[in-house]
Amino acid sequence: MASFEASGLTSQAYLAKIPSADTDTAAVLQDALADHDQKLARQNALARAFEASGKSLPEFADMYGLRERDVRQALALHQGQHLAAPASQLPQSNTLYSLFYINS
Repeated sequence: MASFEASGLTSQAYLAKIPSADTDTAAVLQDALADHDQKLARQNALARAFEASGKSLPEFADMYGLRERDVRQALALHQGQHLAAPASQLPQSNTLYSLFYINS
């Protein structure tokens, strides 16, 4: 996964660039990339929910029965994705980042 994450490519673009004559290996890679995409989707959903909640990080975590550490990690990973994204893909609001750092 480190190679994929370092590539900066989407899952589909990465799969297209990796030749694999072995169908079992290709299937394992596709599954790993699908799991990665699902994890990112969950982190993005959590970050959007946090931003929309208007709650502090401890309040938000308690409201959903989550550990503060897990919420903080998901927000940090979400922020890292946007920092690595091209400027055209960055969110228009910095609210999430302000809330994250205020509650850190």
